[in-house]
Amino acid sequence: MCPRSIPTKGVEFIGKPADYGQKVRDHYTTYDYHKPSDIVRPDWDMSGAREDLQVLFAVGYRVAEADKYPEWKPGNEFRGCPRSSAQGKTLEGRKGRRAGWERQAGWSEKSIPR
Repeated sequence: MCPRSIPTKGVEFIGKPADYGQKVRDHYTTYDYHKPSDIVRPDWDMSGAREDLQVLFAVGYRVAEADKYPEWKPGNEFRGCPRSSAQGKTLEGRKGRRAGWERQAGWSEKSIPR
């Protein structure tokens, strides 16, 4: 199996008992999931999702801004994993095409979490 990033939903909450998240998920699934009450509520704590998205965005942004695609180190067990059709291509020219939407979205190099 080749490594990859597959973010999944979690049930751990900082500062709450170990079973809290599973109880909240079970309650939601039983009483709200795919029902008229299945809405995003203002009292939901989305801070964990925000942190996850900041990390995922930072990783993707750094890969996209790099001069070349990431490579496995020589001798790494995953070096033989299939690569995308972009193998061997450079990222040259991509900055110009993205610049417009980044400005519109208000993104800048300084706004990326480090």
